[in-house]
Amino acid sequence: MTFVVRSVLLIILFCNTLRGYAQLITNPSFENTPTGANNIPLSWARCHYYSTPDTQPGAWKTTTPPSHGNTYLGLVTRGNNGPYANSTEDAQIQLSSKLKAAKRYDFSVDLAYSATQGHDDDNGNFISYANPTILRLWGGVNNCQKTELLWESPKIDHTTWQTYDFSIVPKLQEIGYLILEVYYTGSPTYFGNILIDNIVEKKVPEPNPTSCTLETFNVFTPNGDGYNDVFQFRSSTKIARFKSQIYNRWGNLVFESNDIEKGWDGKYKGSDCATGVYYWYVDYMCIEGESITDYKRKGTVTMLK
Repeated sequence: MTFVVRSVLLIILFCNTLRGYAQLITNPSFENTPTGANNIPLSWARCHYYSTPDTQPGAWKTTTPPSHGNTYLGLVTRGNNGPYANSTEDAQIQLSSKLKAAKRYDFSVDLAYSATQGHDDDNGNFISYANPTILRLWGGVNNCQKTELLWESPKIDHTTWQTYDFSIVPKLQEIGYLILEVYYTGSPTYFGNILIDNIVEKKVPEPNPTSCTLETFNVFTPNGDGYNDVFQFRSSTKIARFKSQIYNRWGNLVFESNDIEKGWDGKYKGSDCATGVYYWYVDYMCIEGESITDYKRKGTVTMLK
């Protein structure tokens, strides 16, 4: 890499660090010189032999323009074929400081998938990777250790960039790494891809002591181990009226309650629901001093087992 190119990239990294308060992540826009396949963006690292992240565009017939800066990250899943069969790719960044347990961090990230990505096998047959996937965000205590799942995206089935806002609240104190992992939307395994650009940490506003807020989390695990088995809401202020609804990805109502103390155990009519992303909506009335205010909130939660 020439001195001029490296200097330009360093300037881009510095500007991106200032933009959106992204102080935890170096190179949030995944900048590097796109020199072909298996060339990972600067400051990012792969975590296993079968993971070969790419600086895109330009590799494996991927032509999507970046959403920010000059380049972005590409990760793939693989089906039951070839030397890297049934494997998924990931990319890791070491944070500038460790995350604090129970503290909220707000991010946004631009996601898409490529409808042209693929390669020719040894017999000259084209293998297409043009299938949607999901993105998992892991926190790691040690290098390349997927210690805690912090967030999971919905299915990324669009070829144009879309921005996703999300929050993470780590349970562990010593998380010093973030790992981006592409994953299948279902079984069996298949060839798919995801494009990732412009992951930005946003400054969380200081809480207003007079505002009525609800607290919840992004991931729960109703596996009967007594830890994080129920998805529910909490509030430090008095709630006069409350209604919550949870829907699956097909828009079917799987849970509703008028009691803030009653949470969802991951079941619908006594049967276990499938793992994945669910969408919640709450409508509540809050008493703040002498004021009574109506609020509406919505978000997502990922159920794992």
